[in-house]
Amino acid sequence: ILAAGAGAGHGGHTLPGGYWTPLVNQPPFKAVQMQLLTDGSVLVGQSALPGPSTPLGNVWMPPMPIEQFVWKLIPDINGSYVNGTWVKVASMLYQHGRCPIDVLADGHVLAYGGENIGNTSTNKCETYDPIADVWTDLPAPLGWTWINWTEGAVLPDGRFFGTQAQSGMTALLDPVSLTWSAGASGKWTNSEWDTWTLLPNGTLLDVQCRDAPGCQVYNIAGNSWKETPPLPVNLYDGSAAEFGPAMLLPNGKVFQMGTNTHSCVYDPSSGTWTVGPDSQPVNGVTVGGSGGSAALLPNGHVLMSLAAYPRGVYPDNGWSFEYDGASIYQVASAPNMAGTEPSRQCLLLLPTGQVLSTHRGDTDAAGDQMFAYTPDGTYDPSWQPTVSTVAGTIHAWSINNPISGTQFNGLSQAHSSGFQELTATNYPLVRIQNNATGHVFYCRTHDHSTMAVATGSTPVSTLFDVPSGIEIGPSKLYVVANGIPSAAQPVNVVSPGVVLPSTFSLFRGVLSGGGLSSLFFADGNTLNALTGPTLNPSEAPIQLVVSGTTTVTSPTSFSFTVTAKMNTPGIAQSVSLWNYSTGTYDVLDTRAIGTSNLSVTVTPGGSLSRYVGPGGAVQARIAYVQTGPTLVFRWAASVDLSNWLIQ
Repeated sequence: ILAAGAGAGHGGHTLPGGYWTPLVNQPPFKAVQMQLLTDGSVLVGQSALPGPSTPLGNVWMPPMPIEQFVWKLIPDINGSYVNGTWVKVASMLYQHGRCPIDVLADGHVLAYGGENIGNTSTNKCETYDPIADVWTDLPAPLGWTWINWTEGAVLPDGRFFGTQAQSGMTALLDPVSLTWSAGASGKWTNSEWDTWTLLPNGTLLDVQCRDAPGCQVYNIAGNSWKETPPLPVNLYDGSAAEFGPAMLLPNGKVFQMGTNTHSCVYDPSSGTWTVGPDSQPVNGVTVGGSGGSAALLPNGHVLMSLAAYPRGVYPDNGWSFEYDGASIYQVASAPNMAGTEPSRQCLLLLPTGQVLSTHRGDTDAAGDQMFAYTPDGTYDPSWQPTVSTVAGTIHAWSINNPISGTQFNGLSQAHSSGFQELTATNYPLVRIQNNATGHVFYCRTHDHSTMAVATGSTPVSTLFDVPSGIEIGPSKLYVVANGIPSAAQPVNVVSPGVVLPSTFSLFRGVLSGGGLSSLFFADGNTLNALTGPTLNPSEAPIQLVVSGTTTVTSPTSFSFTVTAKMNTPGIAQSVSLWNYSTGTYDVLDTRAIGTSNLSVTVTPGGSLSRYVGPGGAVQARIAYVQTGPTLVFRWAASVDLSNWLIQ
């Protein structure tokens, strides 16, 4: 068996599972908790001043790093987080440790309570606007003076549901008005270190730590609590404060790791528990899940950090394990796990399907390092999001683009921690990849129709904003949830205001190659037309008519561009726009065209609205006529681009 940290390189490990890769650009700070934003970047907390060591039975807990989110990890142009770069962002208003951090349906981030310096509880809450890069104070719910060692979750309808440990009180946050209301009573009071798991049936599973083996289920629609059958094996024996992680699996069941070596599996359909597998020793050292972090891998396995157990018997050490639905087995451990307990590690599932690992700021050198875990295997195709409707033309810098389909929120929250930290990823991301360069761009998603999990065939939707720096050209669009991408959707990314033709017709001439998409970009992919019969000798034997639709019905600027060439000299090209006021074509440009590409842009004056018809219709004609000697008898035109710029 490999020691902790062994086999961290690709191809170098002998254990089953994946491999770890260090980030090329390591953080210039001690990284702690993380949160995936809806634009594909990762918000990362920086360790602030730690509090003093605190007693836990006969063991002294090390100083607790207090977290402040002040950095973002941006993937590189190829979508790599391993090669990503760091950007400093606005610092949080308050210090939060061991607190739920959640992404709301509108893309904002909520920080809910936690610990302050000195391991003291705080009641501070705040929200983050990733566009404005501003943190805003949010009053504590219901006048609470402290919120600590507790769980929270974003419910399917977008409300945040939080509790106050040791009191049994709960609160609901309206994400629109940002106001709190009292939640259901009936929650057991001794709720420190519980795990909460959002289930597909509209309930929230609460596995008790201090009240183990008891469990409760919160009915979201009914705003009520109900007790479930107790755990069939004790997962908490008091030797450590924190529970192990819990995870909703693709099969709809919940895996719960204990503080100790045991685990259980919950079946929501029957409301019953069964005994799960035990963890296996590492080099003779018993391991358990106390405070460990976990992420759901795209292959359906659970990656989790386990520790030497019981606490205080062995020196602190942590290892990585996977649960595959049948057994818990060791995999290559992140090098930053050596010499520390797993509660000092945070795991985050990335859109690439990898898992990012931070270390919670111990004094050893590895504590400053971050690594990415690349799992083996792949996802079941039935787990993929599917796209049913999205525009075929995507404008750079455009906002509120609608997209709909199924399973946009994944099959699970995909994260759990016995340490109360949340990095759930049950919301859709939109990724666009340019066909020519392969470069990757994430669009910011927001206003998701639901925050539920495992929505199956139920139609869901979201809106996305396209970044200004996105590359123009034919591309592929993906919706990504829980690190699993949808099938590629072909889209054309254009500059702001560009209108691509939606139809074309050869009023005169014969099509000899290419099609509608040949007209979208000046990329060498051309629509080719040979001369055709005419009604009289003065008529152009090649006449291409293109039509499109604009959303701007009263434009302040209007132009039309065509790029084309001939297979012979002796030809003239004319460009005309359809005038909806007169019902005729206005000829705006006529000139000779040769065998090299000629790009012509026409810009009419006067009232531009006359060139926009009902429903935003626009139309143009490109005609070719012989004006001199040609080198071939049947000459031809190759049109590489024709589109409008309307604003």
